[in-house]
Amino acid sequence: MIKNILIITVAGTSSRFSKSLGYDALKCIYEETNKKSILKILMEYSYGFFDEIIIVGGYKYAELQQYVELHFPPRNISLLYNEHYKDYGSNYSLYLGVQEAIKEEKCNIVFVEGDLIIDKKSFQSICENRQSVITATKDYIRADKSVAFYQTTNGSIKYIYDTAHKELCVREPFSLIANSGQIWKFADFVALKDVILSQTFEDFRDTNLNIVQKYFQQINSSEYSIINIEKWYNCNTVEDYYDAIKNMEQ
Repeated sequence: MIKNILIITVAGTSSRFSKSLGYDALKCIYEETNKKSILKILMEYSYGFFDEIIIVGGYKYAELQQYVELHFPPRNISLLYNEHYKDYGSNYSLYLGVQEAIKEEKCNIVFVEGDLIIDKKSFQSICENRQSVITATKDYIRADKSVAFYQTTNGSIKYIYDTAHKELCVREPFSLIANSGQIWKFADFVALKDVILSQTFEDFRDTNLNIVQKYFQQINSSEYSIINIEKWYNCNTVEDYYDAIKNMEQ
């Protein structure tokens, strides 16, 4: 039996979100009266699709534990602690999650970053797709905001971003370019396991795109789908969170 597993990474310090809020907070569990948290929205979307949910935390981990125990009914939820959340990049959180997931004989994995709010229909489309999935948004590709990806003329997927938020550069011919929706599905268990086993100490200091890009470069373009997300919000600030909640209600 192939298990379906959801990985949500929420280990980061949420510094921009806390600054916009005026005090330190764990972004994924922040909520106000009549407004659901990002984590609560993702968990509600996941019901019926997954045999196991793996949440990788770090910053304010005790608060995350308490929130999960209080708000979610007993089910197959695994909480993992990334003790290196201050030292390593987001790649290490994804590594920990996948390493836990692939203990199973075989599994399909959906990976979502824990600061995203998207529409339920798009999320379900990702879960129901039998292939591996790359997601894209309809936003403009902007150096100050975007994580983008492009497909080379031979079908290889490559991601581009700039930590300085100044410029993006593609130095080779491409057949497609888009904003990343930052949600992925890994349906090739063998390819994903190979990528995880090849990870090095230096890879852990990188972003989660290290694992993602290596995976999609191991499989053929015929083996993955690109799904456009209808409504997509990256909640970097509390204002982004308010906008996301407001637009989801419309």
